[in-house]
Amino acid sequence: MDEENVYYIGEDGFLYTMDLQGENEKLFLNEPVKKFNLSDRWIYYTPETKFSYLWRISKNGDQKEIIYSDTCYGIYTNHEAVYCYGFSDNQYCMFFASLFTPEGCADIILDS
Repeated sequence: MDEENVYYIGEDGFLYTMDLQGENEKLFLNEPVKKFNLSDRWIYYTPETKFSYLWRISKNGDQKEIIYSDTCYGIYTNHEAVYCYGFSDNQYCMFFASLFTPEGCADIILDS
């Protein structure tokens, strides 16, 4: 949820949005979503069909890109940062990526 909309995964697995009054429901993303998380400008998600990939789509829907193509188990956003919990080089890692650059999850910040 943000200041204007509620975002949720429908029974069909697709991502929907509606206003805070529970009206104006709209299909936002026409593909099944396994998990998602919001930032100020982006929705980060893993598709059901390629759940190891981390994608982002702008909240107005005009920009969509993959930002991480290795295994991503979790997505966490905090203000100006996005973190993804994944698997790289045969180890579990927490990756960091700025919300405002397309480089993706580049820096390993925690190894197991």
